[in-house]
Amino acid sequence: MVLIGGRAGPSKKLATRSSRGASARRERARCAARGSRVAQAMVVALASVAAAAALAAEAQPQVWSSEQLTQLARTLLGKAASNPVGVASETIARTPGHYVMLVARLHTGEAEEHDLWTDEIVLRQGEAELLTGGVMTERSATDAAGEYRGRDLVGAAVRRLHAGDVAEVPAGVPHLMRVLPGAPVVTLSLKVK
Repeated sequence: MVLIGGRAGPSKKLATRSSRGASARRERARCAARGSRVAQAMVVALASVAAAAALAAEAQPQVWSSEQLTQLARTLLGKAASNPVGVASETIARTPGHYVMLVARLHTGEAEEHDLWTDEIVLRQGEAELLTGGVMTERSATDAAGEYRGRDLVGAAVRRLHAGDVAEVPAGVPHLMRVLPGAPVVTLSLKVK
């Protein structure tokens, strides 16, 4: 023991050991805190994986065979024949960001415009003219927000479509499917936000 200011105090060795002990305690505390954060991160990661697995289990892929689509098209063409407007459709899939419809047309329908939806159109049967752009005549809003219908398109670009062709109409572009006389049309339409 060494006298410090007339009193007995710890030796240098003891003071060094004591500060090393405090340093070790601080390091253990840091490691424990770091370990706690790592454990928390692992719990969050595992919970995320479990949630993703649960969502994946709910969201199963859907497949429609060509035969199924052809049978549904026959049914829809029958319904279109009994509809004065000459159109029938069925939505076969729907999620918040897209939906898929099979549409049968015997006659030219209305011009359409969608503020939020891009149309991906696969012509499955028949031949038609796809009119895009131009000015929609007698344009009016429908009950659905951002949806408009009209009688015709003036000054539109015209593209001839054949069975197997695919067309994309971006959101905000007016468009019209013109059915040729005596040539019913069946389309697979994907509406994508």
